[in-house]
Amino acid sequence: MKVNILGTEYDVEILSQRDETMNAIEAVGYTDYSVKKIRVLDVTKNTDSDQQEDTERYQDLIIRHELIHAFLYESGIDFRMQFHNEEMVDWLAMQFPKMVEVFDKMEI
Repeated sequence: MKVNILGTEYDVEILSQRDETMNAIEAVGYTDYSVKKIRVLDVTKNTDSDQQEDTERYQDLIIRHELIHAFLYESGIDFRMQFHNEEMVDWLAMQFPKMVEVFDKMEI
């Protein structure tokens, strides 16, 4: 699937198994800014992933995490710059649904 990130088109691929890059970085997803591609392991059907009780929620979290990386990068905030680190991206990915809920209630 294709998504528009601040005017830049990214391909998002859900993989049935880890690719070479995922194995190398020991991850279930990554964003390749050079080719504008996001790749995520399908953890709902893959026993190779970390054991999670709610795999669909975990899958959504991984996708949000990688999309946030792309948004930060396309905003000019390169990886390892302030706010663009794994801890902050994880926090944003986890809290984003709660933030949207509050914003929607406020009708901002």
